[in-house]
Amino acid sequence: SGLVGLLSAVRQFNPQGGSSFESYARVRIRGAIFDELRRLDWVPRSVHDKARKVQAAMQGLEQVNGEP
Repeated sequence: SGLVGLLSAVRQFNPQGGSSFESYARVRIRGAIFDELRRLDWVPRSVHDKARKVQAAMQGLEQVNGEP
């Protein structure tokens, strides 16, 4: 996935864009990796978002109550 992102960056980089190739490629590679991870994950993003909210609420209650 990272290599695909790098190749995409090489093909699409515009030197007149004002950014360095390194910073442009870093964003493209990271995006390609995240896209692949999302593609492989069978759980929808909304489920992950809800799980994060539940986890945050549980941590908040643990801090308030001082126990799990």
